[in-house]
Amino acid sequence: MKTMPRVFDLVVLSHDTNATLYRVRKLGESKSVGVIDASIEDSRPNQRIQWLDVSTLMTPTNAQLARMR
Repeated sequence: MKTMPRVFDLVVLSHDTNATLYRVRKLGESKSVGVIDASIEDSRPNQRIQWLDVSTLMTPTNAQLARMR
């Protein structure tokens, strides 16, 4: 990603062919963000946060967002 995402933004891993959508929950230091799996967010509200480097993330395409619904 070119810019740091904000809390609650949707992101995908740049190398993920399955296009799992993640929701940003926490902002860390030195370009890291805490994310959760957005596809199971409502059914598992207390899931563990995964910390990822911003350089591995990208903004989802419209097609990826449509698949989530």
